[in-house]
Amino acid sequence: MLEATSLEIICSDSVRLVNGTSLCSGRLEVKSTQSNQSWSSVCEDDFDLQDAEVVCRELGCGAPSVLQGALYGDMEASVWTKEFQCRGHESALLDCDSSDRHTCSSGKAVGLTCSGLLAQPNISPSPSPDAVYKAKQRRLQVLMGSNFTIRCSVRPQYPGGSFKLIVPTPDQAQNYTLPAVNHSAHFLFSAADSTHRGEYRCVYHLYVFSHNFSSESRPLHLTLAGNFIENLRQTGKRHTDLHLVIGLVVLVLLVLGTGAALFFYSKASRGQTLRREDNMEVHYLCGADDLLGEDGEEAGGAQGSE
Repeated sequence: MLEATSLEIICSDSVRLVNGTSLCSGRLEVKSTQSNQSWSSVCEDDFDLQDAEVVCRELGCGAPSVLQGALYGDMEASVWTKEFQCRGHESALLDCDSSDRHTCSSGKAVGLTCSGLLAQPNISPSPSPDAVYKAKQRRLQVLMGSNFTIRCSVRPQYPGGSFKLIVPTPDQAQNYTLPAVNHSAHFLFSAADSTHRGEYRCVYHLYVFSHNFSSESRPLHLTLAGNFIENLRQTGKRHTDLHLVIGLVVLVLLVLGTGAALFFYSKASRGQTLRREDNMEVHYLCGADDLLGEDGEEAGGAQGSE
């Protein structure tokens, strides 16, 4: 099935941007209305933002994004000799009012960059039971270890092109560029882990009008949510480790307590033994004195009887 696509190519016979990276950027040149119809650079002093809006519109580009002297090269030999005074609504630069000038004090040719021909691509996740997407915050939360898909798309404008996905931690072995099919591409990731956390962007590339164009999406921020079973396992492991530590502490306290109790018991027992030995010695000495007294009396009695 063939897809009908309408291409709008806008060409201008009176203005052009040269030495730029695309049709929408470069040093501004204006074609002379004289008989020779030569191209002339425009002095930076003679050009402002309203003039730039007219030029970008005339070339079929987006709004002007950069306006700077000598941005895309120096002034050429031929210099436009009028100062443009556009109001911003004109359809062509030569439709604007102008005034004569005599010098170009800056000596710099005006350089201009308009936003590109391409629309800004969109980045979003494909629906998944393992992912939660918050569109307003542009945040995607993916379940740890699960698969997820990021979709790049662009509104129908030109056929063909390709999408490159900018990822947080590029893998040199992985190709993150896919052709645009029906103006979109899907990038599949398996087993989400910490390396997938971060910022993702889609870049749409297109070669058209003999020039390369590209347009970049807004960022998508990806975060990870822990696996429920894994969380339980980790929680159980933490509880087991805590119980083990508590058990070891209790065991150490019991050993220390038992040792202290045995020490004091042994000390007390040894004190009682010493006191018993002291008492036995006293009793022994007292008994000896009694025996000595009885022996003396018996001896005295014997001598008296004699």
